[in-house]
Amino acid sequence: MVVANPDFVDRLRTGAVLNEADRQTYFGGGAQGYIDYPVPDKAL
Repeated sequence: MVVANPDFVDRLRTGAVLNEADRQTYFGGGAQGYIDYPVPDKAL
């Protein structure tokens, strides 16, 4: 869950929705699934 939500603490603090992890990209060897999750509109 933390990989999908690197801003986890801020999301909890602001009540933002958590991203679902894309299990198909786990251990895929590339950046997809690690750096391409959406961020909330009001990123801190």
